[in-house]
Amino acid sequence: MKIVKVEWKDAVTRHDTSMSLEVAKQEPLADAETIGYLIYEDKEKTIISPFVFIDNEEQLIFPKTLNVIPTKCIKSIIEL
Repeated sequence: MKIVKVEWKDAVTRHDTSMSLEVAKQEPLADAETIGYLIYEDKEKTIISPFVFIDNEEQLIFPKTLNVIPTKCIKSIIEL
């Protein structure tokens, strides 16, 4: 498994103000970075885990915290 740094664009949700559609169209997406194990990658999604467990039978067990990133939102993946 590779450890990677993923730079990607995330959705933005605003709760602090009301706005018109024209203003909402101008709202920038958030720049995000995720570092972890590259668990899975296809055209639809890329899955990153911050850590993994290995059980007594050498099987990988993933924690509750997995980042499932839409692959189309990824700007770059750098192997660390």
